[in-house]
This record gives sequence, C-alpha cells and structure tokens, in this order.
Amino acid sequence: SNDAGVLESILNTRPYRIRILSFDVFRFLWHDIGVVEEELNKRTREMETILNHIQDFIVVITPDLEIVEANQAFLNYMDHTREEVIGKKCFEILQKESHFCDICNTSCPINEVMRGRLASKRINHVQIDKDGKPRYLDDIVYPIWGKDGTISRFIKIGRDITELKDEQKKITVHLEKLVEERTQELKDKNTMLLHQDKLASLGKLSAAVVHEINNPIAGILNLLTLMRRIMEEETDSTTS
Repeated sequence: SNDAGVLESILNTRPYRIRILSFDVFRFLWHDIGVVEEELNKRTREMETILNHIQDFIVVITPDLEIVEANQAFLNYMDHTREEVIGKKCFEILQKESHFCDICNTSCPINEVMRGRLASKRINHVQIDKDGKPRYLDDIVYPIWGKDGTISRFIKIGRDITELKDEQKKITVHLEKLVEERTQELKDKNTMLLHQDKLASLGKLSAAVVHEINNPIAGILNLLTLMRRIMEEETDSTTS
C-alpha cells in the first residue's frame, strides 16, 4: 500500500530484525528488476534463436554426464524433444545405453578433456542415430571452468560426417581401381616391350648367324668358280 499510515504502523510494530521497504522504494526496485529481467529474457531468446539456427549439433553436459541444454539441430537429429533429452545422461541419448558404455571409457572426448585437463578435444567417433544405425560424427568438446578451477560444464559441438566418410570410401575404392587398372596396363606394356626386345635380340642373333654362315659359303662359291675356270681353260688347251 502507498498509505503512509500503513507504513508507519508497520514500522512501529515490526520486529527489530525485520527490514521494511516503503511502497515507492519497492515500486522503483520492482520496476528496475523487471527491466533487467526483460533484458535477460531478450538476450536468452536471442541466444536460443542463434543456437537453434546453427546446423551443428550443440549439447551442454555436466561433469556428471547429464545433458542440461541442447539446440534444435541436435534434437531433430536424435528425433527427441527437449523434455526427453534434458536431465538424461549423455550415453542414454547418444549411445542408446542405459549405463556407462565402452565408448565412455575409450574414445569419449569429455573423459579425455577431464583426464588431461585439455582446453579442447576433437575426435571422430561412431554414434547411434534415431533409427539405431551407426553414424560417423566429428565432435569437439570445450570445457567451461568455474572460479574454483574445476570444470562446471562441457560444450559439445558436432556434425554428421557419415556422407563425407562414404564419399571418401567411394573415392578411395575408385582410386584403388584406377591404380590397379593402370598397374595392369603397365604390366601388359612391359610384357609387350619384353617380347619386342626378345624378338629384336633374336633378329640380331639370326643376322649374326647368317653372317657367319655366309662367309664360308662365299668362300666355297669363290673356290668353285675358280675351279670351273681352271677346268674350262684346261679343256680349251687340250682341244687346241
């Protein structure tokens, strides 16, 4: 009430330890609190809008592995509502496990950040999607440190790279096929060149053998020609 008499009556009858605000002071503070609250709500809505328009998956997780925030891209990807995600353990949502899973012990970036007190950790791992099928994700985890030096939250940012992995596999298979075909082509050409080289060597050998045979034959022919001339000259002399 803004009645001064009510304020005076309360002041006269209140216990010593109780503090009283006048109506005008309270209205001023209430208005100021409302302005601050509206500004905070506005900023919260802006941040939610920004986060929900980011296509990467963003999840905020406590050191106890409890999900306390998630953007719309993550909710759509996992086919869950906020109510189904907030307050759940990360392995319950991400790995569809009801208890601490093997991935949590081996390749979980959150555990690696906690163990090594790293500024961030990037890792590629397999995650189970809404249909229960494995998907490849590229995740990076950033720790948020409290004033006491302990980690208060983890911000996990990820994206699905399954299609990229599949495309890389196709490219790898295609390249391997090209390399195999090119290798076979080179082998065939090498075999052909070796065959041609053998034929050329055989030709050279044949030419050398023929040359070696021709020399004595030429000598024999020359000798026979000479003998024929001698015999013809002797025949002519006898006739005369």
